[in-house]
Amino acid sequence: MDYEAAVESMDAPELRTLVKRMVDRDPGLEFDVLILNEAVLAMMRIYRREIFATDDSDDNNDANRHAAYRQYVMWQHGRLGTGNRMVIPSCCVWAIRDRYPDPYSRYTGFVPSRLE
Repeated sequence: MDYEAAVESMDAPELRTLVKRMVDRDPGLEFDVLILNEAVLAMMRIYRREIFATDDSDDNNDANRHAAYRQYVMWQHGRLGTGNRMVIPSCCVWAIRDRYPDPYSRYTGFVPSRLE
């Protein structure tokens, strides 16, 4: 399934309603839906591209992994702003890496802000 095409055809309120229905059915799905769901991440990547005029990685897993990290921080802490970073719990990092692995198992890990 081409998730990016599916997401592009939905508007934001429609997608929020869909995600809310999925989470309401099973509250345990919250992390899976909000952080690991490929369609949700595709929507966030499209939104980020349009707002910040940035390009995603050509590697879909790499792009989804980084989108999932950003999505987790936004979900737990809200918008942090430039230079503000939060450590993501190891269990969440590994769940994201397991879902969207690097083919060579090369991961950067937490990098503190250079603005401190």
